[in-house]
Amino acid sequence: MKAQFNHSDSNLIDTLGMILSGLCALHCVALPVVMLSLPLMARYYLAHPLFHLVFAAVILPLGLWAFFRGYVHHRKSWILSLGMVGLVMISLLPPLLHGQIGGIKLEWNEPLLMLVASVVLIFAHYKNQRACGCAGHQH
Repeated sequence: MKAQFNHSDSNLIDTLGMILSGLCALHCVALPVVMLSLPLMARYYLAHPLFHLVFAAVILPLGLWAFFRGYVHHRKSWILSLGMVGLVMISLLPPLLHGQIGGIKLEWNEPLLMLVASVVLIFAHYKNQRACGCAGHQH
């Protein structure tokens, strides 16, 4: 007995193959340029306070939406609280450390503190996802 050919599965696999191949090509072309420009990017762009502001402007509303929606679903307040701590850290640490709030610059602490903030936020998102049971479906 022959296995039935599923066109939609084949189409999905081909689409994924094209996307992954395109990403591979983009990686191969962009990597040398990115590697050569990293020192410049790190000094003038990635460490710039505006970079953090733009990231926070994206992360904050998405995080608020995810954590409040998750809380409505699973009612685990500790996950909501942990998510809020992470979002506050991500949002307020850069201006605090750059002296934009309080006037004291503590930029030498920034990489470590932002890493801690990111890990807190990642862990909170992970726990939120697990508590919702989102691994196998979408809401």
